[in-house]
Amino acid sequence: MRDSTGVNSLLIYKRSPSGNQNLPISLSRLSLQNGQRTRKIACKFEEGQDVLTRWSDGLFYLGTIRKINKLKQKCFVSFEDGSKSWVLWKDIQTGATGVGEMVCALCQEEHSDAPNEIVICDKCGQGYHQMCHTPTIESTVINSDEKWLCRQCVFATTTKRGGALKKGPNAKALQVMKQTLPYNLEELEWDIGHKTNAQQCYCYCGGPGDWYLKMLQCCNCKQWFHEACIQCLQKPMLYGDRFYTFICSVCNSGPEYLKRLPLK
Repeated sequence: MRDSTGVNSLLIYKRSPSGNQNLPISLSRLSLQNGQRTRKIACKFEEGQDVLTRWSDGLFYLGTIRKINKLKQKCFVSFEDGSKSWVLWKDIQTGATGVGEMVCALCQEEHSDAPNEIVICDKCGQGYHQMCHTPTIESTVINSDEKWLCRQCVFATTTKRGGALKKGPNAKALQVMKQTLPYNLEELEWDIGHKTNAQQCYCYCGGPGDWYLKMLQCCNCKQWFHEACIQCLQKPMLYGDRFYTFICSVCNSGPEYLKRLPLK
């Protein structure tokens, strides 16, 4: 097991977004990229627990869990501005408890044996099995002195309004993370216009989204991506502005492609 020394606080947005969103169905039916079925999601939440929740803009907001629905795998969360909303477990991040044995944040199992050891994030302090994490954690990370951040923390420290960070070690880590989606795109259930899916799973981050706000659609895979998660933007997007030709990092096998279309 690779341990963590010194866990720093995450960069989060203090203001909670307003408005309600349509409640998505659980992601428990979706497959992982390697074709394996996902494990049954274990409940790791408690009422009164402070958490980070990913919203439809791709950013994290601080909230407190008030109710837990284990059947539908979601929590009722209150935010700092007084608003409240149901949030799926997949869009909630907790910090390490520091109590008891370290378990994988995804499968909630504590076994840690090669070649599937638990690696601890140097930012949030949570552990992830090498094969549970997306992308798979290379064995070289375990014996390295380099700091390692989990997928959630990479997105939390690099995504921002106007577009994600383009420079720095975390920005490079984000580009690597964006090569693999944390869900199987082909199993999402889309509407006729391919604008919303039943699982409310979008972008590289796998979080919720609203296509009619600040999101771009990849012209190849047709998935929608948050402004906050895109690294190729030169200027912040305007609401409803989709006059772009955009190819995501997955389809482009590298940096994103973006071309401005004539505003006619």
